[in-house]
Amino acid sequence: MLNIGNITGKKFTASARTFPPEGDVIAHIRRFFPEYAANVDEIFGFAPERLRLYGGRPPGWDPGTSDKSLARLRDFGIGFGLNLTNHYFNDEAYAEALPTLRRLHVEGNSVTCTNDELARRLRNDFPLFKLKASVLKHLNTKEKLNEALQLYDYAVVPNHLSDDEAFLTSLENKPRIVVWAVVWCAYTCKRLACWPSASKQWMGMDSPMMPAAGSRMCDYTRETQPPMAFRLDLPKFSGFTRFKLGMPSIRIEQVKLY
Repeated sequence: MLNIGNITGKKFTASARTFPPEGDVIAHIRRFFPEYAANVDEIFGFAPERLRLYGGRPPGWDPGTSDKSLARLRDFGIGFGLNLTNHYFNDEAYAEALPTLRRLHVEGNSVTCTNDELARRLRNDFPLFKLKASVLKHLNTKEKLNEALQLYDYAVVPNHLSDDEAFLTSLENKPRIVVWAVVWCAYTCKRLACWPSASKQWMGMDSPMMPAAGSRMCDYTRETQPPMAFRLDLPKFSGFTRFKLGMPSIRIEQVKLY
């Protein structure tokens, strides 16, 4: 078990990327995030439908969270965060997503966006959703975060800023800012070429394939950057109440504590 410190009063939204569509989603939470499981109040990812407004990772990488799993989450009071993080937006893609949005539009669920026009439409059409400004927006200054919080309920900071004490302690509105507790490849990546590439692929736009890990288009290798977890009782995390768990399909003992 990782010694992540006292997490009393802290809440976590956890990646569902590695969860199989069927099976016990609660058991998966406890397996992949044992230190955090009791404080997980949201799972984020895709729905079962293939939507052009998805982003972050390309088609085929995530089967989506099944309706059975979504119902089980509700039974345990755990929300679902729909990742509509495509950089691009159009009316046709929005219309395609409406049935999914209507089905998921309940208290406790959220939508994470990169495109502000999409966020404004959701704010007007689906007021029960909490809106989150995606990490893909690169909100790496206090000014950018404050501007985002005029539209969004929460804003997610970039991975690498989880160990920038001066930045974290300088921030205002800390209960509305989401900080990464477990990070992986985006922690050291300077190119971030996969994110806009994935958006174009979902939208059916001409785009090169997503860069392979370790290729000349990607800065990441597991040898140079293992997955990292942060001790959350350090002074730099004081005042923050919402954290994100981006663990991929790895064992907890492979995570480096920082």
